[in-house]
Amino acid sequence: MASGEVIAKRYALAVAEHARNEGRLGEVEADLKRLAGILEGTADTGCASELTAFLLSPSLPLREKLTLASRVAERLGFGGIVSGFMEVMIRHGRFHLMPKVIRRYVEFAGEFAGELSAVVRTARPLSESQVRRLSEVLASAFAAPVRMQICVEPSLLAGVKLTVGDKTIDGTVLGRLNRLRHRLTAENLFGVVAGGESEDQTGKKAGDPAVGK
Repeated sequence: MASGEVIAKRYALAVAEHARNEGRLGEVEADLKRLAGILEGTADTGCASELTAFLLSPSLPLREKLTLASRVAERLGFGGIVSGFMEVMIRHGRFHLMPKVIRRYVEFAGEFAGELSAVVRTARPLSESQVRRLSEVLASAFAAPVRMQICVEPSLLAGVKLTVGDKTIDGTVLGRLNRLRHRLTAENLFGVVAGGESEDQTGKKAGDPAVGK
């Protein structure tokens, strides 16, 4: 696991345990998801990209970053846990890890609530009916409530990549192309696919009649 992921997991677990002790798992999750929407530019705030740039800028003084974060938290009505956590991440120079921390927090919150956590990556946004149906299918398959995180990743081209725990089901076009590429490489078939014809060491094409016959 990359160092950034390790750090994000540690922070997320600390916040999740604190929220559980305070009986605010759901409240903190809702606040963090709204923050994620701002940082990822999907929230309708009109200042998402500017906010992210300011908070990550090495040239902006720490005091100004903390003031900005406090104003954002107040404007959006974040509770004390998330407001304080934003301050901690900024002070420690870890704010760039916040999207990873939020994803990890959702996983821990689900575990604490006795639910499975699933990350669903799609090339395009899912409709409400698709999300509802996918949730029903997963709950039935795993015989447990499933908490889903939906991530839109256009690079997947089409389809859905689903991760539940340490299991990944890749139904994307990109995934199928990668699997085909691995198979072609393993079977040394790239030359055939490219239209080439195999030759023996004498330069004679396979299948040519023997010389002298």
